[in-house]
Amino acid sequence: MLSDRIGKIEKARQYAAEAERFTICDDRVLVRGEHGSYTLSKNGNSWECDCDYCRRHGWCAHTLAFEWRTGSQPHMTGN
Repeated sequence: MLSDRIGKIEKARQYAAEAERFTICDDRVLVRGEHGSYTLSKNGNSWECDCDYCRRHGWCAHTLAFEWRTGSQPHMTGN
């Protein structure tokens, strides 16, 4: 659903502005979201999250927020 994607993008913008949500540990990143903590791991040139949404769609608010925060190329959100 388009509204679901828009909500994820809005959440990513909020998270990206809040540095305290991110803890970097070597090749992993802990992201404290609204409903719990999630782990990002590097896969090639992109990040993957262990949340259900990312498993289904290949991106999520957590991956987008971290990519925006660090200035890396965000995922395409067409999935």
